[in-house]
Amino acid sequence: MKKKLWLLFLILLAVCAPLFAQSAGNVENASLIANVKVWVAPVSGGTRQEREYFDFNMREEVKGSGYLLADSLTDSDFYIFFTLEHDDVYGDEIITAELYLTETNELIITTGMGYQVVEEMNEWNLTMIYQLMANAPLNKYISTWVPPSKKKSILSFPEYWLYLGLRGGYSFRKYQLLDNQSLHIEKGGTGWGHSFEAGVQVSFQPFPFLAVQAELLFTNDTVSFQYLEGTTTGAIWPTDAYRSWLLTVPLTVKGTFQLYDRLALNPFAGLYFTVPLNELEGTRFENNELVSAKGGKYTVPVGLTAGLEIGAVLGKERNRGTVFLDLRYSGDLGQMVWSEDDSPVYQRTGMISITAGYRYGFIKRKKPAPKE
Repeated sequence: MKKKLWLLFLILLAVCAPLFAQSAGNVENASLIANVKVWVAPVSGGTRQEREYFDFNMREEVKGSGYLLADSLTDSDFYIFFTLEHDDVYGDEIITAELYLTETNELIITTGMGYQVVEEMNEWNLTMIYQLMANAPLNKYISTWVPPSKKKSILSFPEYWLYLGLRGGYSFRKYQLLDNQSLHIEKGGTGWGHSFEAGVQVSFQPFPFLAVQAELLFTNDTVSFQYLEGTTTGAIWPTDAYRSWLLTVPLTVKGTFQLYDRLALNPFAGLYFTVPLNELEGTRFENNELVSAKGGKYTVPVGLTAGLEIGAVLGKERNRGTVFLDLRYSGDLGQMVWSEDDSPVYQRTGMISITAGYRYGFIKRKKPAPKE
């Protein structure tokens, strides 16, 4: 009796063990494919009715196989090309399927099947998908099921060739008075001023990590100073100011780096050029007489600028639009001078600007076309 019971137990074990192993295998297989994205390219060849049939059914079979149907090639892990041809020798219609690895555009497997009418494929469409995906290297996608603490690459780059933007804000400036014609104007005095700058910028992205940027910025200077004036009762020191409106054109090279696709950190440096927009107002000493400088022409030297741009990338499409804060330090490399006699007026020895802006991407970079 005991021998019969042992024999019955062994028979049940022999039957149940493969069933359990198959069930475990199915669970493991589901964990492998659940996060695998497959893109099905539009079917080529054949008639319009045939293409419509396979375009719809093959996408449905990918989903029915347990894979995710990708919306685009760039969003996929694998992609499939279907081609329809007529076999002149046997008179059959042939469907050929090719499976590629998206990351490298490497062809993994090619398979095909013949049919007379598309309805014959109703029972074979799913089989073709299984044949293709059975050869896909899915083992590397097990890691997609680990907890969110999995490390990812934190660095990404802009995806557009061209960016247009606007920015504006506050500028704090240090001025050095340099009028050395006479002690009638305060000599060597240092002044501080508050200004603004606002304008447009355009960035060209020749490399993923490097951009060339040009800007047109409107700004102004108000430089207060004192000058000596004699009166019948003695000397006094009235206060006046130089007032100017300027167009500044910075040309910079900018490193472009993004963290987690959302935070942009872009250091930059370069030159700027300044074009006067009005004639300088103020008071100057000329031929031992104080005269009004209103209507005086002047030139502004080239300067250096450097800073950091901190941005937040917006929108569903990465790098499409960015709100940013621009922090920069600038300074003239020479003196502002009167155009008449090249005598110095003042120098902007330091300018700290804090501005905010928004830029938008145009002309998306194209990735290499997939192999056929």
